[in-house]
Amino acid sequence: AGARTCLGQGFAMAELKILISLIISKFALKLSPHYMHSPTLKLIVEPEFGVDLTLTKVQSVYTD
Repeated sequence: AGARTCLGQGFAMAELKILISLIISKFALKLSPHYMHSPTLKLIVEPEFGVDLTLTKVQSVYTD
C-alpha cells in the first residue's frame, strides 16, 4: 500500500468479486457431514482443521 501499487488492482479486485459471485450463485454450499467444529485461538479465531464444504450444483430455472 505504497506509492508503487498496481494500477489495475482495483479493476482486478472488482473482476474477482464478480467471478466469485457468479460461481457461488451456481452452487449450494453445505458443511460436510465429516466437519468437526474445533475453533483455535490465534490472532483471530479460526478452525483448527479447516472447513470442509460440500458443493451441490443448483438447477437453473432458465433454459438455454
